[in-house]
Amino acid sequence: MVNKAFATACGRGEPEKVHGLTDLDIWPKELAEKYCNDDQRVMATGNACMVEERIIIGNSQAWHETFKTSVRDDKGRMFGTTGYARDITDRKRVEEALRESQAFYHSLVEQLPAGVFRKDQAGRYVFVSSGSAGSKT
Repeated sequence: MVNKAFATACGRGEPEKVHGLTDLDIWPKELAEKYCNDDQRVMATGNACMVEERIIIGNSQAWHETFKTSVRDDKGRMFGTTGYARDITDRKRVEEALRESQAFYHSLVEQLPAGVFRKDQAGRYVFVSSGSAGSKT
């Protein structure tokens, strides 16, 4: 069973068009094998898994967060997996932009001839640039 968003993401359009197919029928081989391995790991251990992965299909690339867990019957026996996948591409772009900004700030501060420091609300130094080495007073 899949929802419309899943059917659309894998190019089938409608959930009924996915019924009875396997990952190998839907996704490129490398992705399908990874998804099958994730399912098998969940079924073997009973432990849920969550992964963030870059997905490249053709010329398109995106980041997805995928969560999988086991499905059990009323007696507690595992008989399948369930989960979700969501596009986290925008979040990954923002995280990368933040890393780049922090790296730029750090390189700028470390190159200044003057000392730079930052204190927390209690007055403790939480950052001191190398130019500040002897200037804490």
